[in-house]
Amino acid sequence: MKEIYDMILKEKAKDCPNREYIQFLQQMTDKPEKEYFLEEVKRQQLVNKLYLDNTIELDDFLKYSN
Repeated sequence: MKEIYDMILKEKAKDCPNREYIQFLQQMTDKPEKEYFLEEVKRQQLVNKLYLDNTIELDDFLKYSN
């Protein structure tokens, strides 16, 4: 919850704040499912990181030959 408030304050401190983004963050603090949403976002970030760490791109894996 503190993280969301910090994000809101950082966005408001900008020269040209994104009002839609601030409104979205404020709506997240109002909803009871916000804990579930935050856990899901963190879980998705972990899955993405694991995928990138454990996946080799074919361009890097295969040797170029004419």
